[in-house]
Amino acid sequence: MPESCILPSAPVAAFQLSSLSPVANRLVTSVAAGRSIIDTDSWISVGQALRLSRRELEIVQSVFDDRKEAAIGFDLGISPHTVNTHLQRVYRKVGVTSRAQLIVRVMAQHLAGAKRALPSAEDGDVHSGGCTTGE
Repeated sequence: MPESCILPSAPVAAFQLSSLSPVANRLVTSVAAGRSIIDTDSWISVGQALRLSRRELEIVQSVFDDRKEAAIGFDLGISPHTVNTHLQRVYRKVGVTSRAQLIVRVMAQHLAGAKRALPSAEDGDVHSGGCTTGE
C-alpha cells in the first residue's frame, strides 16, 4: 500500500488537529463526521436555499463524506466525468472554486438557516433565561 494511503496514528492526528486554530479544528472535525454533521431536514433546506438539484445535493453530500469522483460515480451509477460536470456546475451555482470552499459555503448556509430557526428576544417569545413562554 502506498504511504499516502496510510492514515496517521491517533497521536499524530491529534497533534495535527491541536496545531490548528479552534475554528479550523471544528471544521476539520465536522468534515471528519461527513454528511451526518447535518441532519436530513437541514440538508433539504440547504439544497433548496442553494438551488441544487437532487443529484447535485447527493454529490455535495458525498463531498462531505470525502468521496472522490470515481467513488461517487460508482455509488450513484454515473461516470466520474459526469460527477465532475455536476461538481463544476455546483461550484458555479454557489460561487466557489474548490471542495474546501464548497464545504465552508454549505456549512455557512446550514448555520444561517439554523440561526433563523431559533426564536429571538425581539420576538417576545424568550425570557431572559432563554426559556420560551408557556403562554
